[in-house]
Amino acid sequence: MAGEQFDDEFYDKLQDLLRNRPTGSRSGGKIKLDEFKVSELPEFVGGTDPEDYLDWERKIDRMFDFKDLSDEKRCKYAILRLSRGASLWYEGLKARRSRAGKEKLASWESLKDKLRKRVVTLREAREARDELAEEEERLGDVFDFGEGEKTEEEEEGYEAPVYDTLLVKDKWCSVIIDSGSCTNVASDEMVKKLGLSTVTHPKPYALHWLNDGNSVKVTKQVRVGLSMGSYTDSILCDVSPMDACHVLLGRPWMFDRDVVHRGRSNEYELRDKGKKIVLKPMSSQAVRAMSIKKKKATMLVREREIRQTLDQGELVYLLVVERSTEEPNSKTGELNSSEAGPVSDLLLEYQDVFPDDLPSGLPPIRGIEHHIDLVPGAPLPNKAAYRCNPEETKEVQRQIAELISRGFVRESMSPCAVPVLLVPKKDGSWRMCVDSRSVNNITVKYRFPMPRLDDMLDELHGSQVFSKIDLRSGYHQIRMREGDEWKTAFKTKHGLYEWTVMPFGLTNAPSTFMRLMNEVLKPFLGKFVVVYLDDILVYSKSLVDHLRHLKLLFEVLRSQKLFGKKEKCSFVVDRVLFLGYVVSKDGVSVDQSKVEAIRS
Repeated sequence: MAGEQFDDEFYDKLQDLLRNRPTGSRSGGKIKLDEFKVSELPEFVGGTDPEDYLDWERKIDRMFDFKDLSDEKRCKYAILRLSRGASLWYEGLKARRSRAGKEKLASWESLKDKLRKRVVTLREAREARDELAEEEERLGDVFDFGEGEKTEEEEEGYEAPVYDTLLVKDKWCSVIIDSGSCTNVASDEMVKKLGLSTVTHPKPYALHWLNDGNSVKVTKQVRVGLSMGSYTDSILCDVSPMDACHVLLGRPWMFDRDVVHRGRSNEYELRDKGKKIVLKPMSSQAVRAMSIKKKKATMLVREREIRQTLDQGELVYLLVVERSTEEPNSKTGELNSSEAGPVSDLLLEYQDVFPDDLPSGLPPIRGIEHHIDLVPGAPLPNKAAYRCNPEETKEVQRQIAELISRGFVRESMSPCAVPVLLVPKKDGSWRMCVDSRSVNNITVKYRFPMPRLDDMLDELHGSQVFSKIDLRSGYHQIRMREGDEWKTAFKTKHGLYEWTVMPFGLTNAPSTFMRLMNEVLKPFLGKFVVVYLDDILVYSKSLVDHLRHLKLLFEVLRSQKLFGKKEKCSFVVDRVLFLGYVVSKDGVSVDQSKVEAIRS
C-alpha cells in the first residue's frame, strides 16, 4: 500500500536529497552523479521496430536525467551505446556531414531527431509498402499493376548512367556511374576548360587504377553542378586526370541520393523533388560512336602499348625524347665541331679528373681541414634517433654501409649524437641528411668572406668562350680535422657513427670549402677563373687561350685530387648558366626559367 502512494514529486525530492547527500568519506565531498560506467547505459543495436528504439530512448533519457548530464555529454554517451546496425548508420551520417562541410553532431536532441527519422520513418515506409503489396496481390486479378501503368509524372527516364552526356555549366560532358568506385571523380581537363573553382582536398591520397594504372596524387576537390534531363544536382568530386569520361559518379553519390541499381536492366533509380528518376544505359552502338569521336590524331603511344607490340614479336622503332639534365646546353649550343676535337682530346687526357664516382678512401691532407670549435662549457647534445618505418631503416643502413665501405664514415663512441632522416630527391631516390642543428647551436661561428656575385660577374666582361666545372660531392672531398670526428657523430636505430670527411649541414662548412677553393685556385682567380663553392667557371677571350686555361685548371685539380662531375659540366660553350644567370659573350642576363617559376 505504501508503495502505491509514491508519486513523481516524491521521486524528484529523493533525487535532490541524493545529489546533496555527503559521501561519508574523509574528504567530505559529494557524490559525483555525473560519472558512471558506459556499460551501465542500455545499448541500441538498430532495427526497424520503432518501439524498440523509443523504449531505449526512454530508458537512457531517465538515466541522463538522474545523472543531470549536459546535452553535449548525453550525445557523447549515447553515441558510445550505438552498436551493430545503429553504429553503421551513425558512421554513414558522420561521413555525409563531413562531405557536406557540416560540423559533427554534439547535441543529444539533434541526435534523437536523426534517430527517430531514420527508425520510425523507415518502419512506416516498410509497413505501407507491405500493405500495398498485399492489396496488389488481392486485386491482381482485376487490375494490372505492371510497369506500363506508370505515368510520366511518376517516372522520368533518361539515358545516362553507364556512359552518356550531362550538362555542366551549359556544356555537354560525358559521365560514368560506377558502383565500384569509392569516390566521385571529375576530370582535371574538364575542370580546367570550364574554369571550375577547386579547393584543397582535406585528405589527399593516391589513386592506382585511373589513367592507365599509373599512380595519381589527388590533392583537390571541386563541386560540380550538373543536370540530366529534369534531374539537377551539385556533387562534390575529387579532381584527377581521367580519360574515360569527364565525371564519374561512385558510391558516395549513390549513398547520398539513395540510388537503387536494377541489375537486370542496368538502370539506376532515384527520387528528385518528389519525382522518380530512372537513368537508363546507352546502347553499345552509341557508346562506340562516342569513343571513336573522342579519339584524337596523335603519334604518341603508351608504355603498355609498346610492351604489347614487343610481346607480339613485331619490329618497333622508337623516338625517345628526354629533357636534358644540363640546363645550359638546353639554352645554348656548343661551339662548332672543328673546335670540339681539341676539347675531346683534353678531356681524354684528364679523364681521371672526371671519374664516374669518388674513389674510396680518405681525401689527402691539404692543410685546410674542417674543424669544429665548440663554445666552452656548452652541454653536448645527445638526441634520440628519429622514428622511421622498416623500409626507411633499411635505406639508412644501406647508405651508411656504403659510406663505411668508402671510408667516409666509421663507428663511434662519441658522447655527442644527433639524429638522421631521409629526404626524397627529384629522381625518386633518398638522401640521408644529418640533423646537425643542436651541434651548430654550440659551434663557434667563423666569418670567412663569401664572394660577391656582382663582383664575379663583372670579371666576365669581354669573354667569348666559357666552361663550367661542377665538383662531385664537393664536401666529401675535404677531410675532418683529426680529433674532431667525434663532434660529427650521428645516431640511428642500429648504432652510433661519425664522419671522417666533411658532411653537409654543418654551420662552418661553406666557409671551409671556400677557403680550400681560394687556396687551390689562387693563381687563376681574377684572371680566367671565378669560383663559388663547388661551381668553377673558366672564361677566356679566345679558344686557344681557353684550352690553355682548361689544361692549367685540370692539372691543379689532378694534383690536389679534386674530382669533377662530367655530366653536370659544360665545356667550350658561348653561353652558360652560372648561379641563376645566363652568361654569354653579349653579357649577363637573367635566366628566364627562374622568372617563369616565380610567376607561376
